[in-house]
Amino acid sequence: AVVSTQSTGILQVFGASLLKSDFNVIKQNVIALTDLNDKHELFTKQTFVAHLKGNFIAVLLNLLFSGTMPIIDEELEDTLYELASSHLEPNRGAFYVNALTKYLATILPPNILSGVLTKVEIPSNAASFKINLKCLVNEVKYYVNCGV
Repeated sequence: AVVSTQSTGILQVFGASLLKSDFNVIKQNVIALTDLNDKHELFTKQTFVAHLKGNFIAVLLNLLFSGTMPIIDEELEDTLYELASSHLEPNRGAFYVNALTKYLATILPPNILSGVLTKVEIPSNAASFKINLKCLVNEVKYYVNCGV
């Protein structure tokens, strides 16, 4: 199995590397994560979904919302779309929306959060997902920069 107990530990270290400030390491690892999914359907593996998926979504959202590495925004958006659309439930985007809500709750006050969440769409295709995500990032950055 692609995501065994040992693999889970390796993927946790891999995820932790995304928290570093080294642009090259982050870009390489985001691409490698997507490659793992392409080759092994990593994002749908039960162990990955149960133990790692939410954390990876949070780390990638943090990179995107922080704006510290805008040169890799496209790779982040692509990987987030793959993570968001990979869940096998009929309401496949629910996992992403829950992870997004949890992340945004750490940076926005409840009254702003509820308004922002009304604009979140469950991904139907990559293009609409990316447009929605870019708008969301800009709106959240506005609130954060205004000190709300």
